[in-house]
Amino acid sequence: MDTRDYKDSDVTLGAPVLGQLGRQPDWLQSDESPYCPSCGRAMDFAVQLEDDRETTGHPLFGSGCAYVFTCVRCAEAVFLSQC
Repeated sequence: MDTRDYKDSDVTLGAPVLGQLGRQPDWLQSDESPYCPSCGRAMDFAVQLEDDRETTGHPLFGSGCAYVFTCVRCAEAVFLSQC
């Protein structure tokens, strides 16, 4: 896995990546780490996406961040957002 700081990463089109893959979520508010709705175990953090009003001209996640968690065992995913 590439361990560069996510702010130094680029997507295929050359646009800056605003967020991170893996590691730990950088919560804007309190920790909302979910539990799998199928098995009840803590879900694994997958990705964090940050809003970029400067590039898009409008908020994508309400001027906040979106978080995705997964449970590979149950093939479940949860999408959360915080502003």
